[in-house]
Amino acid sequence: MEKINDIEAIIPSEIEYYTTMLVALLIGIILLVLLLLWNFWKKRNKKPPHPFDSLDFSKVNRDLLYDFTVIAKKLKPCDGLEELLERLKPYKYKRESDPIDPKIIEAIREYIQRCRQ
Repeated sequence: MEKINDIEAIIPSEIEYYTTMLVALLIGIILLVLLLLWNFWKKRNKKPPHPFDSLDFSKVNRDLLYDFTVIAKKLKPCDGLEELLERLKPYKYKRESDPIDPKIIEAIREYIQRCRQ
């Protein structure tokens, strides 16, 4: 380092620049490793969706009843499945059917809650 008016620099600027860059690089690497570990932990602890989550209760129609029947039969049956499927028969296997009773939709929701526990 050159002397300016007979005054020497206390810390040479080259060393200060490299030290600052080294510290910034180390902090960046540590943050990157923490981010990767966080993403890995979140993916590892994520539970797979339940098959009943795919049912769309906003559109109450025969497709909902068919989808429910298929999913309920594939899963381990809970108490009351056969009775519920009997109540669904008047709405299935016909071209035209009466509007679906809200009590049946409520029974389907209760069945889903029982089976998830």
